[in-house]
Amino acid sequence: MLDPNLTERIRSIFLHHEARVTVEGAAELLGVSREGMAAAIDGGDVETVGACSGTRIDIRELAEQALHVWPVVAIEEALGREASLTLPPGVRTRRFAARLPRYLIGALHIVWPRRMGRASRRCSRESCTGWRGRIGNDWPASSPDLRKPSSGQSKGEE
Repeated sequence: MLDPNLTERIRSIFLHHEARVTVEGAAELLGVSREGMAAAIDGGDVETVGACSGTRIDIRELAEQALHVWPVVAIEEALGREASLTLPPGVRTRRFAARLPRYLIGALHIVWPRRMGRASRRCSRESCTGWRGRIGNDWPASSPDLRKPSSGQSKGEE
């Protein structure tokens, strides 16, 4: 669940009823300082539009910057039902499930031990328990690419 303040800021960006916002307003909505926004404008990361009331940022530019600040999943959660009205289909996320061989799950546990918490909870005791105990020292001997080289052996040698 997102923070209500963050949800309101995201909704204000993507469901904004005017075409442009002030630089200060854009900085507040994105959660960056005015100095940070000024540096992004000076660096060419954010494009501005001159108006009779001063420098403004187009709401589409602000939405693009929001995609760099927050993950699309968070934006979709904040927008709720309106996500299908504001985000293009190519940007929207979709749930994806896959079946992976046990050695890949074991390798993912090594690379991302903290992030694999949910995946390891989904593994059955029979399928993942053996890998958790063996993966550190006992790589599969059937594949020379996956074997750890011994202390006197370089990667290319058998």
